[in-house]
Amino acid sequence: MASATTESLAHVPSKDSDLDRSVTEGHCSWCFHKSTHDLIGKRLHGGVTRAIRCCNRCGRRTLKCRANGCSAHTRGIPGGSNDECYLHRGLIGSWEDRGGMQRLTPEGWCSWCARKTKHETISISDSTTQVLSQKAMSAVSASPRTPVPSSPRTPVSTSPKAPVPASGVLDAIGLGSLAGHWKLQCTACHGATVLCSKCKVAYAKDGASKCACCQGNFTDWQEACELAKVSMRGICSHCGEPSVHSLLKPARTTTNLLRMR
Repeated sequence: MASATTESLAHVPSKDSDLDRSVTEGHCSWCFHKSTHDLIGKRLHGGVTRAIRCCNRCGRRTLKCRANGCSAHTRGIPGGSNDECYLHRGLIGSWEDRGGMQRLTPEGWCSWCARKTKHETISISDSTTQVLSQKAMSAVSASPRTPVPSSPRTPVSTSPKAPVPASGVLDAIGLGSLAGHWKLQCTACHGATVLCSKCKVAYAKDGASKCACCQGNFTDWQEACELAKVSMRGICSHCGEPSVHSLLKPARTTTNLLRMR
């Protein structure tokens, strides 16, 4: 399984080889399709001058993967773009790995909108990926070996250690290990979410470690759903922050009286 290692980035120049090319072609780590990527700017990232591009398939920001010989593109994220594409980071097994791609958009309850929806992966840091890869290898090494049948004259031997699954790091250690290190976005309300560190099933608001139920805000998600029916999310004119506004009293005019929470 390919991973983000210093070996794969060895002898890479201090700037992208295609820095001045107006258009490049390769797989996109956002939409996982092979497409063209237009040059939209340049920036210094980690001591390396890199070309900032835009995938013409999904419209997301991309950068060329820095693994030797790779034509794919990694995700461009403000304040922390990755060095390698999702294939070289081991997050998918191949560009046709539909199962791996689906695991990057898991389903679960959202603490923003109180709906059971899909959550799109926005970022998993390079340092986290390397740690998880090491954990995955350790887990595989510690797994029991399966005895191989032998004849009476041949001593019993064991099968070799199984490799990390081709579908990547997520298969080897499970999504729960990513709690707190995995940034997502609810596809229904577009709120920033993270996997709940307690139940590891629902999704907390980004900045919180536990989901709304594990924090004790609701008895269960059914109660949260009922409250969501009389709530709305938006910018508050008092504090200027995005927040949830609960119905305080039905209004007789066209505007309901809401209470921020």
